[in-house]
Amino acid sequence: MASIRQLIQTSPARSNELFAKLLDTSEGAVKTRQRLLQDLKEELGLLAQLEEQHLFPVLRKHKEMKELVRDAMNDNRQTKRLLADLEETPVDSEEFAKKASDLRRVFQQHVRDDRKELLPAIVKVLTDEEAQAVVETIEAERTEIEEARRAEAEQHRSEARRAQEPAERQASAEAADAIRANADAVLNAAGRATASVRDDSERVTRALGLAVQETSKVVRQASAEMGVLGQSGEAVRSGFQQLSREWVELVQTRLQSNFDDMITVAQSRTLPELIAAQGKLVRHNMELMIDNAQRLLRRSMRIGDAAKEPLADNERRSQRA
Repeated sequence: MASIRQLIQTSPARSNELFAKLLDTSEGAVKTRQRLLQDLKEELGLLAQLEEQHLFPVLRKHKEMKELVRDAMNDNRQTKRLLADLEETPVDSEEFAKKASDLRRVFQQHVRDDRKELLPAIVKVLTDEEAQAVVETIEAERTEIEEARRAEAEQHRSEARRAQEPAERQASAEAADAIRANADAVLNAAGRATASVRDDSERVTRALGLAVQETSKVVRQASAEMGVLGQSGEAVRSGFQQLSREWVELVQTRLQSNFDDMITVAQSRTLPELIAAQGKLVRHNMELMIDNAQRLLRRSMRIGDAAKEPLADNERRSQRA
């Protein structure tokens, strides 16, 4: 339990801390200044209330203390007037900082007066029992008031959270609906793009199949004519060798492209990124398949042309004979 001396010396500590924080703010820190000003108002009011209710009535019983008590009461009234004036001043103005500084100067002067004049007189006129009773009463009421303030603040926070929850749930639901709609749109767009590319690839594949069938037909026709086989066979064999080498190169190119695209898929962190990476993988595969099919188609057509030339020459010779 603190002594009356310790009580008077340490009571202003919280107020001085709030003054320092308040004067350290800028004009743009409006909400911070408002919060600190409210805390300061409560602390200064509590100090005055505890003195006037529990200390001053005990001191008035001693005639030699009446003038000191009157001076202390005047100090409290002056502090209240300056604080009320500060509350009326816009917190984002230069005048606010000046008035806050004036209030701190007056308050600290009152504290010095209490320590220099009031405290020695209290120690002199009050017995140890009287002084200790004052300390216990003041500390008990301070604790009770502070606990009540904390409970009230917690209740206000709980009410604010409850009032905010419906709005937060609504916002969360709207956000979830928007995300779901965007995902559906991306998936649908990816599906349409994939279907379009697939249709293109199927058309090219059919064309390639027809070209291969035509090439095989020409080769079979050339083989059936024994006199021409020696002339066309070398060209056909050379063409198929080139076709085989080109096919291997195309497969290697496709494998490398797939490898790069799969790395992009693996590094995706969100649903839109994953969908975009998968769409890129599908698109690149389709584009490579179409390109490869076209190249092989052209190569097959050249093989067919090479096989047809001896047949055409043979037919022209037969016509001249």
